[in-house]
Amino acid sequence: MGAQRVKELCNRFGAGTVMDAFAAILKAAADELRAAVARLPEGGSSAEGLLDSDGVVIDHPVKLAVTIAVKDGIASFDFSNSDPQARGPVNLRPSMVEACVFYALIGCLGPNLHFNDGMRDVVRLTYAPRTVTNAEPPAPVSNYQMVNLKLVDVILEALGRFHPARAIANAGSSSALTVAWAKGRSGQSTMQYEIMGSAYGGGMGHDGACATATHLSNLHITPIEILETEFPCRISRFELVPDTGGAGQWRGGLSLLREYELLQNATVIRRYDKSRFPPTGLAGGKAGCGARFVVRLGTAQEAAMPSGRYEMQAGERFLLQSAGGGGYGDPRQRDGAALARDMTEGYVSAAGAKKDYNA
Repeated sequence: MGAQRVKELCNRFGAGTVMDAFAAILKAAADELRAAVARLPEGGSSAEGLLDSDGVVIDHPVKLAVTIAVKDGIASFDFSNSDPQARGPVNLRPSMVEACVFYALIGCLGPNLHFNDGMRDVVRLTYAPRTVTNAEPPAPVSNYQMVNLKLVDVILEALGRFHPARAIANAGSSSALTVAWAKGRSGQSTMQYEIMGSAYGGGMGHDGACATATHLSNLHITPIEILETEFPCRISRFELVPDTGGAGQWRGGLSLLREYELLQNATVIRRYDKSRFPPTGLAGGKAGCGARFVVRLGTAQEAAMPSGRYEMQAGERFLLQSAGGGGYGDPRQRDGAALARDMTEGYVSAAGAKKDYNA
């Protein structure tokens, strides 16, 4: 269909005119981005962040790093200081890194910028070989989405120094849950897969959003009614957790918690991040709470567990809790009416207000 319509355009206007139009569209996007970059102060900025682990070597964090240079309307991103590629599936190929860069650039410089391939004329990307941001076979990459979300935090942190009015604190990461049922509601083996949302960090003039997919994930949280209808599980809690958004002049979004009861034996696979290294605050704001995955609730075997695969029995319960977003700005500068509203709505407890806001 697309090829046929391009042929029709060429027949109607001439191939040369159509190609000139394509070139003009690409140039317009490049010129628009170049003008936005040129309005930034020239110079450099670096940032880095840590993944909890690669999922294989559990006690070893993985570093993501970027250095951004702005000069003559060109933005250069150097990821060479990121860690060597990992044994676990937290590696990225450059195409995914490029997606993170353009997402962050457009979000920071102007959401209405027109995106097309012409933008590549304005951006330079540099990598070191065989690193987590430029992995080579046989490095596994299946958990790339979790890594993307952390990399976006790192890029936005460095980019925000060029444009403080658009800077935001670190967000929580959306995460994955898979439950494999030998016999689902239909009596056949089935797979339950969910993306759990998290929270954004605060930014100048606004609090972070709660209970949403962050950055690149763009997926809705599965409703309880769908889960309980389709799969042999029961959701006993689904709530925002008070005092989990990073304190700040503008507060981070709250952590999201969901508790499950298994009605049949199942294999539970959990992938998540930002437990050991919670979302950091910005400009004096505090960190949000770390993510949690707790299995066998209410038993002697209750324990917080890392990403992994777990065999569980009917009647056992587990909970997922996302990370809270980081706060932005000195908490002592928070507007009194905003803090009072937070307390009325249950976002901040009286104890939390005293501890974090001296209220």
